[in-house]
Amino acid sequence: MTIIRNYNENSDDVLHRLHMSEVGSYPTKDIENTLLNAIEKTGLYPDPTSRELVEVIANYHGLQSDNIFVGNGLDEVIFLLCCAYLKHGKKAMFSDATYPGYAMSTNIHGGVGISVPLRDFHICVTEYRSTLQLNPDVTLAFICNPHNPCGTVLDRSAILELVRYFNKFGVIVVVDEAYIDFIGSEIYSVVNDINEHPNLIVLRSLSKTHALSGLRLGYAVSKKENLSVIFNVAKALPFRVNAIAQKVGVIALKDKVRHQTIIDNSKGYTSEVMSVFRSLDIDFIPSETNFVLFNHRSVCDEFIDKLQAMGVHVRDCDLFGLPGWARVSFISQSDVDVFCQALRKYHGH
Repeated sequence: MTIIRNYNENSDDVLHRLHMSEVGSYPTKDIENTLLNAIEKTGLYPDPTSRELVEVIANYHGLQSDNIFVGNGLDEVIFLLCCAYLKHGKKAMFSDATYPGYAMSTNIHGGVGISVPLRDFHICVTEYRSTLQLNPDVTLAFICNPHNPCGTVLDRSAILELVRYFNKFGVIVVVDEAYIDFIGSEIYSVVNDINEHPNLIVLRSLSKTHALSGLRLGYAVSKKENLSVIFNVAKALPFRVNAIAQKVGVIALKDKVRHQTIIDNSKGYTSEVMSVFRSLDIDFIPSETNFVLFNHRSVCDEFIDKLQAMGVHVRDCDLFGLPGWARVSFISQSDVDVFCQALRKYHGH
């Protein structure tokens, strides 16, 4: 039996949730009204096809509805991907020290995970190609771009180079773009390349720059031939996406002002914290996202314990295979202020 470790401990007594890569809620009148209207129908099953939401997502990307598969968060989409493609010991590859959901879902479904080394905290095209040459029977290759938890990014041309190369081996490349809007999706995203590349699946989330973590919405974008395999598995879960999430997701995707405000605020928080890291000469990886990876040992011994005593939780990346490093994200200016005060208080002690 595979024992899965829980990376997402949650507690109401945490005053500052810097460990969950959240951005806050950003309620609007439209969202409030949608929630109130949806409450009246909570006794009814949701649309199993998420038709309205799928159409809005397709329009959002300038694609067709049959290019979209919606799930109860990206965790479920990844889980179903692995269920569909990784039975009977098939192999999946993903980078070192990355989002643990790829390995978890691979293992649960009896697949074999293959780790690809990072280079200076970046995904490396050469390492992916070399690893594939040693394992030509790989079925799925996950690429987290921007990388979680490092916050580094691979440009679009490098991603497509890998997609074309992997296609020669019949490998499906799954590009996880959960954080792509923080860096400018029109420059780095490969979501609009899916029709030219039959082995490309792109993942997107409404948890980050659309601030809907609590409602659980994520989706895959690909050619319908790839998605049909996932849809077939998902038939066992006909009402996966709840009615409230479907309705609020539609409103959030249409609200460009709210979307940009979330991006601007989140990047402002991380920029401020990175400036403090620089001023105190604390080791960190420059980030393009709403989170920053830093070396907590370069602050002081037991810095994470000191933060927890203050009601501040950060993501200890020992769990990801990055001993001595931690990831932080910020919901509010108060989060930033408390964290920076702790940096200045404990640095060098």
